[in-house]
Amino acid sequence: MLRNVIFLVLLLTLVSCDGPDQSAVAYQPAQVMVNDQLLTFQDSVNILPYAALLPPDGSPLNYERVVARRRAGAFEAPGSYPTLIRSKQEYWLTFTLANPRETTTEFILYFGPEQYLELYGLEEVARMGNMVPARERTGAFLPGFFIRDDGHSAQAKIQLAAGESRELFVKIRRVINKPMALRLKVFQPEFWSRRIDPGRRHLGQAFFQGIIWALLLYHLLLFLMIRDLTYLYYCLYILMISLLTLGDFGYLQSVLLKEQPYFAWGLFLLMQYATGIMTFKFMQSFVQLRQLLPVWNRRVNLFIRINLVILATVSVLYLLTRDYLVVQLTQPLLVPFALAGLLICYLLIRTRDQVALYFAIAGVIFTTAIIINGLLELLSNKDLILESSYSRYYILEITAIIHLFTFSIGLGYRRRMKDLESQRSLEIGRIKNRFYANITHEFRTPLTVIMGLSEQINGYPREQKLIRRNGKHLLRLINQLLDLSKLESGKLEVHPVCGDIVAYLRYLTESFDSMAMDKGIKLTFYSEEDAFLMDYDDTQIQHIVYNLLSNAIKFTPDNGKVILHVVSTERDGRPYLQIKVKDTGIGIAEQQFSHIFDRFYQVDSSSTRRGEGTGIGLSLTSELVHLLGGEIDVASKEGQGSTFKVFIPITKTAPRASQSTAPIAPSEEMDRPELKGTAARPDSADLPQLLLIEDNPDLQEYIQNLLRETYMVHTAGDGQRGIELAIELIPDVIISDVMMPEKNGYEVCEVLKQDERTSHIPIILLTAKAAQRDKIKGLQYGADAYLTKPFDSEELFVRLEKLIQLRRELQAHFAPDRELVNTNGRHPQEEAFLQKLRSELDERISDPDFGVRDLAQSVGMSHTQMYRKIKALTGKTPSSFIRSARLQRGREFLQSTDLNVSEIAYEVGFADPNYFSRTFLQEFHTSPSDFRK
Repeated sequence: MLRNVIFLVLLLTLVSCDGPDQSAVAYQPAQVMVNDQLLTFQDSVNILPYAALLPPDGSPLNYERVVARRRAGAFEAPGSYPTLIRSKQEYWLTFTLANPRETTTEFILYFGPEQYLELYGLEEVARMGNMVPARERTGAFLPGFFIRDDGHSAQAKIQLAAGESRELFVKIRRVINKPMALRLKVFQPEFWSRRIDPGRRHLGQAFFQGIIWALLLYHLLLFLMIRDLTYLYYCLYILMISLLTLGDFGYLQSVLLKEQPYFAWGLFLLMQYATGIMTFKFMQSFVQLRQLLPVWNRRVNLFIRINLVILATVSVLYLLTRDYLVVQLTQPLLVPFALAGLLICYLLIRTRDQVALYFAIAGVIFTTAIIINGLLELLSNKDLILESSYSRYYILEITAIIHLFTFSIGLGYRRRMKDLESQRSLEIGRIKNRFYANITHEFRTPLTVIMGLSEQINGYPREQKLIRRNGKHLLRLINQLLDLSKLESGKLEVHPVCGDIVAYLRYLTESFDSMAMDKGIKLTFYSEEDAFLMDYDDTQIQHIVYNLLSNAIKFTPDNGKVILHVVSTERDGRPYLQIKVKDTGIGIAEQQFSHIFDRFYQVDSSSTRRGEGTGIGLSLTSELVHLLGGEIDVASKEGQGSTFKVFIPITKTAPRASQSTAPIAPSEEMDRPELKGTAARPDSADLPQLLLIEDNPDLQEYIQNLLRETYMVHTAGDGQRGIELAIELIPDVIISDVMMPEKNGYEVCEVLKQDERTSHIPIILLTAKAAQRDKIKGLQYGADAYLTKPFDSEELFVRLEKLIQLRRELQAHFAPDRELVNTNGRHPQEEAFLQKLRSELDERISDPDFGVRDLAQSVGMSHTQMYRKIKALTGKTPSSFIRSARLQRGREFLQSTDLNVSEIAYEVGFADPNYFSRTFLQEFHTSPSDFRK
């Protein structure tokens, strides 16, 4: 590919070459008389210093009045006036041109890229019987219909006979608000023709435009085939480069829009700005800036939007005002474009991305060419090179070709990388399918043993049912994975039969009645036809209906509605059976519609989602529907439910069915214990209380059965309910899942550990998340232990026992006969709580009526919460805690005051001094009198 680029560049250089440089071509010296001054020149001569100027005075002038003023000496002398015209008024130049030779001679008058000129005196015409000077118009803004001489600047040809002298008058007028520099040169016709050489110039430009238009068409075809927007942006970029070079070489003004030179000139200037914007847009797509430099991609997007607004504003203003200053506003803005482009190229090079390097290299190449072209234009404006010297600008065409071909190579490399990535993905997919097939078969063997042995368990009907239900659920997941593997490899076959599909769908729907009743959901089957014969694969229809109905029931709140509606319809003139499943569930966000049928995609992947899932069901459903030649649609609004429509083509060519395949019994698989949040054993009041927060009913039942002999187990089906029960019951220990509806396990930990009513309760997080970072996260939120599913029951017992033991140590630590403030900060929340109780007691210590209810009310707790909290921290009842606190203060009084025992008893809230003495003896194993001694 690189060799081809080099070959094209060399070929273009040869075509673009003008042959020997003009300085090496020998011309016969020419002579011309200008205002009686004989000038001898080789190729051209500047005669502006010999021309007189009539400055504007605001009054309209015609040729006759100008001639009169010339005779009156109103013109300024040559060389005494400025050569830059800033006013919009008319200026007149005059000079005398004579042919000193003895033969007729032609000269070319060149005025530079002026906008509009009128020349008088080039030739004479008859008017009213007299010969008068004819008017000839020229200029870059003159419609092509009026231009007689080659070139896209202001020039004219004059022929003088031997010894002939002619006075010329030139009217110069600005068309737009652009300052003009006065220029006036005389060229030899041979030199002029050699410089502009239209045939050679057209050939070089045609060759250049042919190459880039071939690139444009080629990449446009690629875009139509592969639908990659990068190719479309590249085509637009090539188009702008084409228009930009046509304008730079004058073709917009002199060829394509020759009758509208004003529009062509403005279009060329605005195209420069638009090309800069298009460069950045193409760059974003070409290098995939969103993935490569996401922060800079957002900045580039903002940069493009700002400049699009500027471009649109300037374009409208220019069309309305025709003021050059409006368009000139865009020229300084090209500097930020260049600086931003260089910065982006630098950042792309730093990424070391191969595709980004292609863009950076191509950008540097073309930027260099633009800088060189700008320098050449500057030299031309300073009269250091000729305006019509086209061959000096072919460097722009050569580098443009290199620039565009570099992009083409980059696009080819980019496409090749995508193809290789696609091939790798296909290979990974094949490996994954083989893995699915192998692993599902490997799962089946131990699962068969487990389910077979469960049938032989006697005397444990609930456990037997639990094993069977979960075994069938696992088997269904395995079968789904196997079906996905067969679908990807094209090995899943369709076995249609012709039968009454309405009866079969009713049968499938009724098998979900038990599952719906458990949640109080009204499940309705409705068909427009009592019976309908058609071809269908009962196994695939079964899987489709099962997935749709199970999802609808799972994500519909209690006491909701689910409807399965069947009707025959037409789509695009073909008959279809429509199976519509509508629910009043939580709904799906519209932005997720495009992903819900993606494999392993879950609408709610958060740790607080409702219901468990693998993300396989809807993907498998969609692929099965397409396998049957049908279509599936979804409509949903968050909070208002979802509607899935399955369209199965109606045919009647298959053999008649003998009987329908029995459906998977969701009633058995989904028959789960109700989540009531009650204790497992009402007669176990003396056992430690354990709160289990778990949304899986089977796991709830399993843990309840496991712990029922040693703990009084309460259950909650979601995080929010778990928090409420924890505050209400103040259990001794909590086991919580992590991924649950309403609030996840981390949020449960955070809320309970920050609430002084529950901060002391140890929490075990039980989850399938086995990563180390998940364990660390749980501990950071306050969890006391972390168990990973599947867990060992013995490990669970050990952890529970250890946590209970820690509670006993905490009780010993906070025993009321110890100094509450001397705890070394190991239990800050519990210390603060007990200190708060101590402060409340200190304020009311002498009040004998201050009891448990008063203390609970002072700290914002119920009597039960107070009882459970103090019991957990100190091992004492609240009454014992208050009494111990009073006795502790009485002991302090005995040590620090001279009050007698009766006075101290009344001071610490005892109404009976004798009762104070008896309880003091029980608490400290000595009487108050003996203690004082």
